[in-house]
This record gives sequence, C-alpha cells and structure tokens, in this order.
Amino acid sequence: MIDPVSIGLAIAISLASSKIEKSLKKLNVYHCSKKVLDEIDESFDDANDSWSKNQGAIDAKRIDHLKIIRNLTDKTNNNLTDEDKIFLECFKYAIAKRENAWRYLTTEMLEVRFIEILQLQDTQHSSLSKGQKDIITKLDSIERSIGGYVEVKFDKSDARQKSKYFISFTSEQLGYTIERYLREENDYNASEKYLFNEKRTESTLNTLLRKKAESFVILKGLPGSGKSIELKKLALDLWEDAECDLIPFYRDLRNFTVSDDMESFFDLKNISQYVNVVFILDGLDEIKDENYFISKFNSYLRNNKNLSQRFVLSCRSSVIEKHKKDFLDTFNIFELEDLSVEQAKNLLKEKTGVEFDNKILERFKESSSFLNDPFKLNIVAEYYKKLLVLETNPVKLWETYFKSILENDQYDKLKKKEG
Repeated sequence: MIDPVSIGLAIAISLASSKIEKSLKKLNVYHCSKKVLDEIDESFDDANDSWSKNQGAIDAKRIDHLKIIRNLTDKTNNNLTDEDKIFLECFKYAIAKRENAWRYLTTEMLEVRFIEILQLQDTQHSSLSKGQKDIITKLDSIERSIGGYVEVKFDKSDARQKSKYFISFTSEQLGYTIERYLREENDYNASEKYLFNEKRTESTLNTLLRKKAESFVILKGLPGSGKSIELKKLALDLWEDAECDLIPFYRDLRNFTVSDDMESFFDLKNISQYVNVVFILDGLDEIKDENYFISKFNSYLRNNKNLSQRFVLSCRSSVIEKHKKDFLDTFNIFELEDLSVEQAKNLLKEKTGVEFDNKILERFKESSSFLNDPFKLNIVAEYYKKLLVLETNPVKLWETYFKSILENDQYDKLKKKEG
C-alpha cells in the first residue's frame, strides 16, 4: 500500500500547476467529488504558506517535488530532504483539517485514485512532468487488476435535487433522537487503531464514516436497542450536511423478497453513477430469506466497480453469529453502548417534561437496566406519566406495559366495530 500522506502530497503537486476549474465536476472524474479536489488544492496552498513561514520564506523552488513523486512508495521518506519533510508535515496538517479530502486520501484504493487524478491532469493539461507520467506507467498494472471502472457522473450537489429518492423520511417524522455511542464487537477497551485515538465512547456512526473512513459497518443489537433509529439518524445527518460529500441512500430491507434482485431493488444502474454513496440498509434479520439476500449482496460486493461506495447494515445479534463466516467477515461489527446518564436524562425530559437529578438516575441505573436503551426507557417514561413514580421494579414496569398494549388493542377493535 502506498503511503497515504505521500500520495496526498503528490496529488496536490500534480494539481498545483493549474487551478481547479468550476466545470471539473462535469468531467469523468472517477470516485472523487469536486469537494475533494477543491480541498486538496486548498491544502496545497496552506502547506505552501505554512512551509514558507517556517523556513523563513526560503525559495519554494528548493522543494524537490519531482523527487517526492518519484519516491512515492518509499514510506520511510529517506530520499527526501529535510525541507521536503517539513513541507510534508505542513501538508498533513492542512489535509487533516478538511474532512472530505482527508477521507478520500485514507481509503484502501489510494493507488487507483491517484492514477485517476493524474490521468485527468494528463487529459486536460499537457504539462505533466516525465516523473508523473512514469508513475502512471508504473502503476498501470494496478488499474488493470481492478477490472475496469464504472462511470461516475454525479456528486452530492446533484443528489440533493432528488431527496425522496435517497431518503424517504424527514427529521420531523423521525422525531427527537440522541446520537448513540458505539463499541467494536468484543472490544470494551479504548481503541488504538484509529488516527486520532478516540476513546471508545466517542465513536458514533458519524465518526466511523466521516473521520475514520470505515467502508463496511454492521450495527448489531437486540430488538428494541435502537438500531433502526440510529441508521435513520445517520442518513438524515449526512443528508443535511451539505459540506460533507457522502450521499446517504437509505433502504428498509424488510421489503426485499425472493422475487427481487439487487439491480432493481437498489436501482444500481442509476445509483452507481453517483460518487460517495453510503448504502444504509436497515433490518437484515427481517428479510424472509436472508440466505438469498446475502448471496446476492456478496456477489455485488465482489463485482462492484464503484470504489467510492460504503455500506452500513443493521442486524440482530443472532443473525450476525449465524452468517459471520460466509458474509460478515468483510464488515467491522459494532454494538450500541448503553445510554449514559446524561443521554437518559435528556430522553426522559423529552418524553415526560421533567428534568431528573443526575444522582437519582445514577442510582436508578445501578438497580435496573431500564434506562439502558430507548425502548425500555420509554416504558419508564410512560409509567411515570401515568403514576408520577420513577419506577425501577421490572415486574411492575413490564406489567403496566403489557396492560397498556392490551387496552390499546381492545380500543382499536372497538373502533373498527363502530366504524
């Protein structure tokens, strides 16, 4: 794997000879949004400014750009001068402040994308140096090994004109939600694998996709743990943030049947023309024939040529265990953390109108699990609204809950008779 930072620098240098034109997004740029190109260009300018200040305005020509490009695969950077290395650090700092470019430059297909951008430059401008063209020739075998490309025409600015196609619900329909923290399956310790070394409790679906550049995520959990709400919240968050170039594409898998195929159900011919689509697929366990879907989905992943696509699925724990070997080894599996005291406090306030004291809620969580997930917390809230008691006894809570279900069922039947 080519060093991401060196590639980032090389791409920036290759683009520096001419400003990114406004019409660039209309060109056939594979798997790269215009935002990425703009941010790389901005990062290069910032790095130049920062490098000049740090070096006392030494002539920028002393940076041996050609040597950096020719030694792209040298992760040790032994062939770079001290000045080149300082420039590299400036570029790293500049790119880290720009979400879309950082995410693009830290994915697994960097070699392919580097080729694509250089080829675009070669097509639009005849000023590529011999060293840059040598890189294209040297890495051409990687391009051939991928087996071709899918033509990408559209980015998020195009997608936002078709909101109902990508997301069929609104924030008003979803209602009040709280972003949940995640932990990796069987990992209850602080993570050390990510760039910024976040504590485990700082990981959310948003950070996994946007800051950690995860491409294959499974969110597992028990029924009622909040998986579906979390996926819908992710879809809305990505959609409403115009500065993020990820495009959410939400689908409820309960509607997938054996009469469906991947191409028609997901409209793949159309959706594959968009760059940076995040397939948000809810309810793998709710498909009638999950084996059929997994077989088709596996085949799609193996043959997919739009390398910018990402996938987030939700599923019950039992189904995850059943299919780990034949399907889910591609994905990183995460679980929802229990609600924190502060999260439980905010949800209870939203549902009851009462702001409970933190110490009261801490004692509640010590004696009961009913504040650990939104489903059971809602039972506590309904009990409180009826009896004005913050009940911790699970027997009383379940008894009241099932009684209310029966009452509602009888009421519905009565209304139907009257109708």
